[in-house]
This record gives sequence, C-alpha cells and structure tokens, in this order.
Amino acid sequence: MSKHTSRNTILFNGNVITLDGRDAVATGVLIEDGRIKRVLSGHEDVGRGYRTVDLESATVFPGFIDAHTHPLALGAALRAVDCSPMAVKSITQIVGRIAEAAADSSEPLGESSGGWIRARGYDELLLAERRHPNAADLDRAAPGRMVRLSHGSGHGDVLSSAALDAVGIGRDSAPPPGATIERDPTTGEPTGLLFEMGGWLRKRTPQPSSDVLNDYAETASSAFIAAGVTSVTDAGRDNTVDRMHLYSAMNAEGRFLPHPIVMLSPDGVYPSPESVPGVRAGATKIAITFSGGEVHPEFEALVEMISLAHRADRQVAVHAVEIEAVVMATEAFAAVGDRSQVAKRRHRIEHASECPL
Repeated sequence: MSKHTSRNTILFNGNVITLDGRDAVATGVLIEDGRIKRVLSGHEDVGRGYRTVDLESATVFPGFIDAHTHPLALGAALRAVDCSPMAVKSITQIVGRIAEAAADSSEPLGESSGGWIRARGYDELLLAERRHPNAADLDRAAPGRMVRLSHGSGHGDVLSSAALDAVGIGRDSAPPPGATIERDPTTGEPTGLLFEMGGWLRKRTPQPSSDVLNDYAETASSAFIAAGVTSVTDAGRDNTVDRMHLYSAMNAEGRFLPHPIVMLSPDGVYPSPESVPGVRAGATKIAITFSGGEVHPEFEALVEMISLAHRADRQVAVHAVEIEAVVMATEAFAAVGDRSQVAKRRHRIEHASECPL
C-alpha cells in the first residue's frame, strides 16, 4: 500500500484534458511519487493511502511545453540585480539598485566568484531618460567594480569601465562579425554599450562553477514548475552535446525537473536519440543578426547551413528579429527545397518581431 504523502494524491471530480488524440476527457488523476501514473474515469477503486483533492469541476490541463527559452540564463537572471521595467523606471533607479548590491557583500554578485556584479532586464524605451545606460552610469553605481547590465532582450549589454578593461575592449577594439561596440562620436571611446556580444563576453568572463550552475538550474526549475511548464526547449545558438549531458545529469539529480529539449549549433554533432538519457535533441539553431546596418551571416552562408541540416532531415530554427533578417530567412528556406519539403521538416523563424506584410 502506498504511503500517504502529498506525493501520492488522487485528483477527482474534474475535467481532465488528456490531449490523447481522441479528445478524451477524464475525471481524475492518480499521482504516485510526485508523478502522474494515469488518468481516472468515474469512481475507480485505486486502493487506500492517498491524499484526495476534490477539483469541484475545475479543469486540469497537461503540462505546458515552452518551445523557446534559455533555462540556465533564466536562473542566472533571477539571481541577478533586477532592473526590469517592473522594478525600475529610470537610470537613476538602476544606479541605486546596483549600488545596493555592491554594498551588500552577502548578496550573490553574479555568474561566478570573480567579483562581477550582474544586473539584467532593462528596457531603454521604458526608462525616464529614454536612453541606454552607459559605463559612466555603472561606474557611479559601483566605482572600480566590474559590472555587467544585460538588456531585457538578451541581445545587448552595458559594461562598467572596469569590466571593459577586464575583457579587453578599448578604443581600437573591433567587434566580432554581426556585433556592435557603441562609441562616443567625439572621442571614439567605447561607451560601454554592446550589441550581439553575449557569446564573445562569455569566453572572456569567469564561468559559473558547478555549484552556481546547479543553483541556476534549481532556480529556473522551480519557476517553470510553478507556472505549469513541464517541458522546456533550450534555444541557445552555441549549444553542443555537452549541454545535453549537463541537463541529463541535473535531471537525474533532481535539480532540473522539466523535460529538456536542446537546440544545437549547426557546427555541432547530433547524438542518437537514446544516447543522452532524459534529453532530446531539438532543432538546429541559426541566428541572423542585423547590427550596425549589416546582416550576418551572408545569404550564401545561411543557405549552406540550412541546407546541411535540411538534407539530414533536421528541423531548423532561425533567429530573426528585424525585417531584413526575417526576409532573408524566408528566402533562404525557399532556396533549400520546395515548399512541401520545408513544411515536412517544420523549419521555423524565431521571434519575427518585424514581420513583413
């Protein structure tokens, strides 16, 4: 007989949507050891020792699937200084929040023990000053400290002067392809504002320890489960099989409970379906960026990357935000095969924020 705990529960007297292909609706759910064992119809005798919950005709849905997210980045963001529009209304308030974090040594300072202060979530269009923060603002908040403030979109960052020095960005630094280093029009010095340089920065800043990664995973996992999300897709453009193994280990240890699906870099090797326990390989992820008036990668290179995945019968997910990028993505899909073959593989565009009519 099952032990009577909250992990062994019967939900009854409800409308349980099964999505089983037959549009079947059950009336209850049997949960054992914290997992759904089966759905129930009517008054079934399943034994004793279960906690019972009367749904009073409420509707129960299956867990949601998030088709595009960045779980570990979410965990990091939830641990960073919150500078989102819900938390701050001005650069002055951003400066104040970062100053508080710098003064409180008991607070986690970001992605490692390397002394970096991480802040995230600002939207310049919703700030009173109607501009991006800059290095001078962050220097005022935390003099001499390495500060990284990430834009809410995830595609921009502001670094303090100490942080710019730490990663080697100066007056003569050239941005990587598809990226932008904003400069003062008078002096030519970097203002601290960077676009599309997240991957570049990741290689030049202290990486999170295993303990910190575990904390990020547990933080993100709790947020997903609380929202009813039971499967998540990590849409990182640089993901490799190593990321799949990381999720597999975290899942096995109970640190990350949602079922992970991992998009993979076009340069990566796709594992066999059974080779990484508990984790599924998702689409090939390709990013088109429109920064500094230029689209990257070039059209021919984009078509080649899509074609390689297309010929291997893999789905392709192309990050495209601006109208120029969205148009390029659609033209590239058209170039790799007829419409039926593209539809069969379910190639897709991520975001399409500026979609042409």
